[in-house]
Amino acid sequence: MLPQPGSSSGTVLGSGVTAASFARREFEGEEEYLEILGITREQSGKYECKAANEVASADVKQVRVTVNYPPTITESKSNEAATGRQALLRCEASAVPTPDFEWYRDDTRINSANGLEIKSTGSQSLLMVANVTEEHYGNYTCVAANKLGVTNASLYLYKRVLPTLPNPFPVVPQSPEIILKDILV
Repeated sequence: MLPQPGSSSGTVLGSGVTAASFARREFEGEEEYLEILGITREQSGKYECKAANEVASADVKQVRVTVNYPPTITESKSNEAATGRQALLRCEASAVPTPDFEWYRDDTRINSANGLEIKSTGSQSLLMVANVTEEHYGNYTCVAANKLGVTNASLYLYKRVLPTLPNPFPVVPQSPEIILKDILV
């Protein structure tokens, strides 16, 4: 039940927002809304709306406030891999609505093919290389976008040189004199 025009009062409280944070608004019909000035993404959450007048008891409703914002890269992880091994590049972004991801190598968009696989779930995207070759090393760009904006991060796939293990039984060259001496003794 909506309060009668001109005789209403309302209070909305929740998650660090005070009544002073709201624009003053008279509610005159079913299509009215409350504009919250200066809201931040941290103030998303459940709120309680209470409407009261002299005609009926107060009506209280719970509402969920979602604050939309453009993507921000929160983590991007370069990696190193040896030739012939698997490699993984990871990119995470914070955004509402959830961002869409794209990957680029130089100026060319990458698709899941030829040993490359892109897996994006929620706020994270992974670029996986099944079998690293020399051509895979270099700079990659992760792009996160939603209807409010676009951002990107540069990641690098480095070449890892595997260490060579020393021979546990080294061959020590011996002079012929030492060999003869050992035999004669």
